[in-house]
Amino acid sequence: MHGSTYTPESSSPSQSPTPSRSRSASPQKRPQNGYVNGSTNGESKHSDASPVPRKTTDSHTNKSPPTLFYGHEKEQVARILIQGLQDLGYSKAAETLVDESGHELESSSATAFRNAILGGDWIEAESLLPGGERNRRRSSGMQHNGKGVANGHSPQQSRPTLTLKDDADRDEMLFLIRQQKFLELLEQGDATAALTCLRSELHALHQDQRHLHALSSLIMCQTPEEVKQQADWDGADGTSRRELLSSLANAISPSIMLRDHRLAHLLSQWKDAQINNCLYHNDLESPSLYHDHVCTRDDFPLDPIQELDHHSNEVWYVGFSNDGSMMASSGQDRTVAIYDTNEFRLRHVLAEHRDGVAAIAWSPDDKHIVSCSLDKEARLWDVQSGRCIRVLKYHDDPVTCAAWAPDGQSFVIGAHDHSKPLSIWGFRSSYPDPSPLHTFEKPSLNRVQDCVVSAVTPPRSFEIDATTDSLDSQHAVRLAALCVDCTIHVYDYHRRQKLRQIDVGHNLTSISMSRDGQEMIVNLGCNEVWALSVEDGIVRRKYQGQVQGHYIIRGCYGGADDGVVVSGGEDGRICIWHRHSARLLEQLEGHTPASVNTVAWNHANPRIFASAGDDYKVRIWAAINSDLGSAAMMRDAHRKPPSNAHLGSHGDRSAPQWGSSAGSGGGSALTALMRR
Repeated sequence: MHGSTYTPESSSPSQSPTPSRSRSASPQKRPQNGYVNGSTNGESKHSDASPVPRKTTDSHTNKSPPTLFYGHEKEQVARILIQGLQDLGYSKAAETLVDESGHELESSSATAFRNAILGGDWIEAESLLPGGERNRRRSSGMQHNGKGVANGHSPQQSRPTLTLKDDADRDEMLFLIRQQKFLELLEQGDATAALTCLRSELHALHQDQRHLHALSSLIMCQTPEEVKQQADWDGADGTSRRELLSSLANAISPSIMLRDHRLAHLLSQWKDAQINNCLYHNDLESPSLYHDHVCTRDDFPLDPIQELDHHSNEVWYVGFSNDGSMMASSGQDRTVAIYDTNEFRLRHVLAEHRDGVAAIAWSPDDKHIVSCSLDKEARLWDVQSGRCIRVLKYHDDPVTCAAWAPDGQSFVIGAHDHSKPLSIWGFRSSYPDPSPLHTFEKPSLNRVQDCVVSAVTPPRSFEIDATTDSLDSQHAVRLAALCVDCTIHVYDYHRRQKLRQIDVGHNLTSISMSRDGQEMIVNLGCNEVWALSVEDGIVRRKYQGQVQGHYIIRGCYGGADDGVVVSGGEDGRICIWHRHSARLLEQLEGHTPASVNTVAWNHANPRIFASAGDDYKVRIWAAINSDLGSAAMMRDAHRKPPSNAHLGSHGDRSAPQWGSSAGSGGGSALTALMRR
């Protein structure tokens, strides 16, 4: 819902800053919410001057040059530290810093606005917006929860209003406030007042009509619990008011009101920058604040330490379980092989398909897998027993891909089916002949080559603009389907609504989504891998140096925090790029001369990844100083190193110039069948 836009800085009421203690040394009374108010922007906290209610940024006229602290404005540093000390619970230290620096955390108008939002005084909150004094006079006779005009101000009394950012949308702020009011009226069971609010206050702002219709449907809810469930909202006594305040704060000038937890946000940004700039980042631990973060190449899985030869034909797919304890592979020999990853011993061979197995998908709890076959069937397997528990005979053409919803209650199946290329299935649907929960049909969707599902979670330093609705829910789930007509289709998984279609213009063979759901990579038949934004489909980066022009190749994200992009190629090599710079880090001789069809990274243990190819082999790669790598070295000490050991590029990192001759296989059998 718009009224409770999620931001990572939002906290529950129990996490609000510790109330400050009144002290005789301070001439001002501390507000009950624990925030120190007063004038800001370089003005003394003892000044009686009120901030001018104008749109502004942090730059001001008629001021002396700011005092700097190692290149940073001292006032800004002091205010951020005051807030940080309060967040840490050090309220006495925060008060001392206020007294010594002469700077307050926020202005009196910002404190009044904060109190109005958290206290549910919507008339007061609106009156503090620029131009709100007119609304105050108009609404002075209105009553809401027994309140008239709050805080003892008369309707005609003039006082400072909030200073907004230059790009702030006041109407959008009003909409968010009135939406919260509308929802709380429904929660109280006052449908008449809620309807009046919807018609006379929300509709007057001319916002998105679809959203207004969605709000109007809530009036039919019979109980407060139903309102909360339908609106994805936790009520007045939950975190919704604090989340609303956090969203509105995006539009308020930081010169009078800081975003919540600004110090923590800046530290997270620093950590993100350290991780993104680390070429071989592969550490699951959060970087320390005490020193700069650097991962060494020795911690990266660049050494082939084991070959698995249980398949009797081309291997088309490999994937690790979510907890990293198991791995599964499948291919043209019609089987799925499941391994334990301690020593990569074979656990099960699933051999009930009547044709090659193109792909597999692990359930979130790793208790089940879905296998997709060219025999036009998908099968659901119990991993513990190796038993097939469901056969899905729904599609009329080869089944090409599968992906699970994050909650494990449903999964999606993709196929080269002309009439029903994509379908969603309930995990506990009836057996033996269930029907899908939903089918995405033509003409909105063409034959599906690959698909992926991921929950959208903001990164540590993510901030949502209060005037946009880039994330519709804290629990948004995106489904992306890659089609044979060179298009990608992105859906809201739970609402079954198409959000956008991306026309790529090149043949597409696979898709993978970052674990935060913000980005996806696609393998293209033009010797490139592209990274695109899930939100808007914009191409962010292009990774070059890989050979792919004819066959199905599957790439993936790898490393800790998805810091690298990995893909095989038709020349038998594996390319590893730094994700954020698109710099080619390594070329590994994977399965030469056969094509490397698929790669998979063990995200639970990022020092391991796997590759598979047309040579019928699955190869395990590890960091040589990892436990698995050390054990392999001891086990194979009497052997010569494999002739196709890795070729790490220490010098020139530019993309290599390869010959035009490709590998002998290149997933040729799978590609030929898929293109029928």
